[in-house]
Amino acid sequence: MNPEILYYHALLHRAECLGYSGRYDEAERDAKKLVKARVPEWKVRGHLQLFYIYETHGEFRRARKEVEKACEIAEKEGLIYDLSVGYYYLGRLETKRGNYSSALDYFRKGIELVEGREDKKFLTRKACIYHETGIVYQRLGELDKALDYLKKAHEIQKRTGNKRGEAIVLNSLYIVYMGKGDRENAKKCLRQSLKIAEMVEYRKIMATVLNNLGVLSLVDGELHEALPFFNRALLMYEEMHSPHNEAGVHSNLGMIYLYMGDMKKAELHYEKAYRLRKKLNDVYGLIISLILMGEMYLLKGEYKKAKDMMEQATKITEEKNLRGFYPEVLVVEGKAELFEGRFSNAEKKFSLAQKIAEEQEEEESGFLARTYLLLSRALQKKGIKTSGIEELADGVKVLEQFNYVIMAYENIALLYLLSRNPEEAEKWVEKLKEKIKAWRCRIYIPDLIMLEALILRQRGKKWKQKKEKAEKEAEKLGIKIPSFLT
Repeated sequence: MNPEILYYHALLHRAECLGYSGRYDEAERDAKKLVKARVPEWKVRGHLQLFYIYETHGEFRRARKEVEKACEIAEKEGLIYDLSVGYYYLGRLETKRGNYSSALDYFRKGIELVEGREDKKFLTRKACIYHETGIVYQRLGELDKALDYLKKAHEIQKRTGNKRGEAIVLNSLYIVYMGKGDRENAKKCLRQSLKIAEMVEYRKIMATVLNNLGVLSLVDGELHEALPFFNRALLMYEEMHSPHNEAGVHSNLGMIYLYMGDMKKAELHYEKAYRLRKKLNDVYGLIISLILMGEMYLLKGEYKKAKDMMEQATKITEEKNLRGFYPEVLVVEGKAELFEGRFSNAEKKFSLAQKIAEEQEEEESGFLARTYLLLSRALQKKGIKTSGIEELADGVKVLEQFNYVIMAYENIALLYLLSRNPEEAEKWVEKLKEKIKAWRCRIYIPDLIMLEALILRQRGKKWKQKKEKAEKEAEKLGIKIPSFLT
């Protein structure tokens, strides 16, 4: 082989290895040498490698500039494979910007170029494009389509022996299975992904899997078990200078500290996540940050700030047609109306949230919206029939997320109080107490104590001391008990 070509091969291989291990400055130096190559094919690959480095750093403008140069040369020189890589990268950028229609157009162009070619590199590229197409459909809430594309990607990566690619796809399959409520397959995919990533020392996906293991623990209410997973993932992402992923971990850490009752740390992590996502123009992540911050401001009694967050979230959701977020945004908006005593407005929000969640087959979101819907109606009418609550209580089993379970238990206890049935309310308060103790969710303690006070009051017993205790606990945590509870 020509010594010059051997040199280019070595440069590209080293740049890729350095990039995978998080040594981006050294990878960039090698990629810039490739850009100066006399052979167009290697010049293109230098630009594509620079794209990967800049994209990982969140420098999307520089990344786009490099991939556009690569596509221009590849098209001119008839480099089909490299042009397919360019379209794939452009699609990825559009995905990050929330331009999903444009992303899917680029992916379709990429697929057209590799279709029918059985060389390993073309098959691997097809798998990558299938994977990213699956990610887009997952974000659009079309989980069956997402699953179909990801399974195709996994089958190709497995067949071609691409271990890094297989680890990536397995991690994405975990996300889709979680969205579909299939926790068994989700965990299986995550364990397989971590095993492969550790075997090939793929730090980027190792960090991602550690973060997702933290998410699984968080969803199960194992807050203290989740914390080390998130901290390890954050450290790895910081070492790799990956702000997009750092933002995700900061969001998760914010949730942990919120439930633990440390509002200062929660707000600190939420704000870090928000700033990073805004800088990166990560619209999908921005909506998540806005919803989480909205919930936090509700707890603090800062209802105007919560509404401002939701107005921003609604605007992005409508602009980018991200319907999957509508139920969550509407529930936060409804809670803001509920907490301020505007029960009729709250009812409208919860009713729409339930309707959209059911259309999207989101059982948990739909059920939680329904509990708030009944609560808002009961507060308007100052009462409710027990039969309606019993039907609701039977449906609690659909809930898996620990915070949804706690909110549902709290709402059901309140509904029984509104039906003048303190005995049944007490049963649900006991269940609530068990969950709060097991999951060590300090943030919900003031509401729990206030519910105990209301049960005493309804039974004609002394209750004001309990009420004062609840208010003192809330003050310590820096939160406000909703007015309809007090």
